Amino acid sequence: MERRKYLKLIGAGSVASIAGCAGNSNNGNGGNGGGTTTGSGSGSSEPITVAALEPQSGPFSPWATEHLRGLRLGVDEINNSDMLDQNIEIVVTDTGADPGEADSAFRRHVEQDGAVVATGVVSSDVGIRTAQTAEELQVPNLLAVAGSSEILSRDTRYVFRTGWPQAQSHGRADAQYFQQNNISSVGAIVADYAWGRSIEAALEQFTPDDIELTIEAAPVGTSDFRSYLRQMPNDVELMDFVGHPPGSVSAASQMADLGMEQPILGVDPPQRVIIDALGSRATDVITRHLAVPTSDQFTTLGEQYGEEYDATMFTYAPIGYINAMMVAEAVREGSGDPTELANYIRNNSFDVMYQNPLEYTEWGEFRNLVIQYSRLTEGAPSYYSDGDYHLEVVGKSESLPAPEP
Repeated sequence: MERRKYLKLIGAGSVASIAGCAGNSNNGNGGNGGGTTTGSGSGSSEPITVAALEPQSGPFSPWATEHLRGLRLGVDEINNSDMLDQNIEIVVTDTGADPGEADSAFRRHVEQDGAVVATGVVSSDVGIRTAQTAEELQVPNLLAVAGSSEILSRDTRYVFRTGWPQAQSHGRADAQYFQQNNISSVGAIVADYAWGRSIEAALEQFTPDDIELTIEAAPVGTSDFRSYLRQMPNDVELMDFVGHPPGSVSAASQMADLGMEQPILGVDPPQRVIIDALGSRATDVITRHLAVPTSDQFTTLGEQYGEEYDATMFTYAPIGYINAMMVAEAVREGSGDPTELANYIRNNSFDVMYQNPLEYTEWGEFRNLVIQYSRLTEGAPSYYSDGDYHLEVVGKSESLPAPEP
């Protein structure tokens, strides 16, 4: 397996906004439900087109915002460098986290716009549907966050996780966290859809028998979790909301209404959402991520993000940036042919801002992944002096084996 360090580009040139360049500039929403953005590079060949299937509306919209910001920073950096002989362009569709809309947009961007790779998928239900689309079209699908165990099979060749582990890995890592912190009673709320049920199964599989585990399932659109929280034992020591991504912040906030003061794990939306919703209670949250916030690569990208968006970068924008760089390296070392792109990604190793190099199984699953556990802590990060919170790493998992499909 060949290992390449491609993040050397970072910091090589100034970062400029690409939202107002060629194509629509209205946050990716054009007349057909999509839009096009490119950087300002001067490549002379036909551009490499990336289809961004982003849930810009609906419960997963905060993830889309951060992923697109990182993706655009990466594309702009590539297009203003000499990494490629052609530009990369992004065509964006707001899927609303609807599987049918995402499937239609994927096909449209491939067939009409010439997209050679897709990214941006957050919801597991959308991940399941667009994985099938990717295999049918034979076009790579770089999943942003979708982590259901149902997405990949041993026959999958065009789908790759890039920013969020499979549910089994989360369950294994969280069980390690429970043990490392001597937790004896855990409460969890999961959503009644593919991701939530996968998390439920994983927590039940990996949590040791001597740790009491209580799980309640709520509809994915639930906003009032108090009835579910009341079902938790009085002696519960930790609440884990990893199985309900769109509702985790609301559930954490409503714990205070019921006088529940336990530490909170698995509130994993973009961290600014957590801070804005929970205020000072945000410091009770342990958030999980793959990027290492103390790495040089993370710090440099955080500086660029702050300059561009006048905000603190946390851990979801790096996923979009990594997606852009993966595509660029695969094109540089091979071609813009979708099958060659997929083969390159599968058979190589990428030095990104994760604990270990990003490597894959034959079917697109992470190898040797490490999950970081961080506490939101008051005070600006080193890379953005105007920030109000930063991430303090308080633990990490062991290197996790690739889950079997």
